[in-house]
Amino acid sequence: MKHLISTLVVFAVFAVNALFADMSMRIEYLNDEEQKATISSIARWEIDAANEKFRLVALDGTLLAERNLYADIRRIVFYEQSDSTLVSNNETYHMLSIYPNPTQNLLHIEGAQVGETIRIYSLSGQLLLAQTAGNGQLALSVESISNGVYLLQVGTEILKFIKQ
Repeated sequence: MKHLISTLVVFAVFAVNALFADMSMRIEYLNDEEQKATISSIARWEIDAANEKFRLVALDGTLLAERNLYADIRRIVFYEQSDSTLVSNNETYHMLSIYPNPTQNLLHIEGAQVGETIRIYSLSGQLLLAQTAGNGQLALSVESISNGVYLLQVGTEILKFIKQ
């Protein structure tokens, strides 16, 4: 339960933003499927670290998504909508990429805008590293963190990576 509550703190910032802006999210899966939802329609995110599950629950209690936290999810993207329709696959949006994944020492990040803060969180929601991007590509040392699964946040985009 501690992991669930802590991890939801990471996402609380986005939920607060939803009160002031028309925000949506897209969960991209490794099999190229995706799940889209407006933030205002989501009651809660659940990260069950013990059972390695990620759940997305609607306001009416409907389970929108339940996937394996480590094996299924490629990235979670939060974005502002300009109207009531969700961003289509053909529209472009800010896109990050990281490599190698899994990594041992350096995590290369491409697509970060100058001045954006790059943050690494544990799955329990603890901020482990923060660095400001100086250009479109950055090599971030992850030698100081333990082996495991982590979340990397740049702006409103969150990527999962593994430190070995």
